Amino acid sequence: MATIAAYPSSVYIDTLIDVPVNFQVERYEFEDGGMEVNVQKCGMRRWELRYTGLSAEDLHTLETHYIAAKGRVNDFEFQSRRTLDVFYNVKYVSFSIPARARNWNNEAMVVLEGLV
Repeated sequence: MATIAAYPSSVYIDTLIDVPVNFQVERYEFEDGGMEVNVQKCGMRRWELRYTGLSAEDLHTLETHYIAAKGRVNDFEFQSRRTLDVFYNVKYVSFSIPARARNWNNEAMVVLEGLV
């Protein structure tokens, strides 16, 4: 498993959806009626990125990165444009390009995930 170049930030993301992270909750109840709660993040962090109106060059940039990552094989960095946080060891979940009538008006949908 190799780390490749960071996810391309040069291509504008039309819609960025941060899928909520799951939390594991453990409750400890005591005989005196007191309780202690332990909440921890668990699972994967996921992002859905939607692109519309992509030029052929921008679509090629996204496809080239996906090919370099070999789908789910290689890790890369992803910087959220919303929070400017950088996430490491991110992988592709899916990369899809819907059928299009015009070559100059491309769309793409990418789903990424990384450990919390």
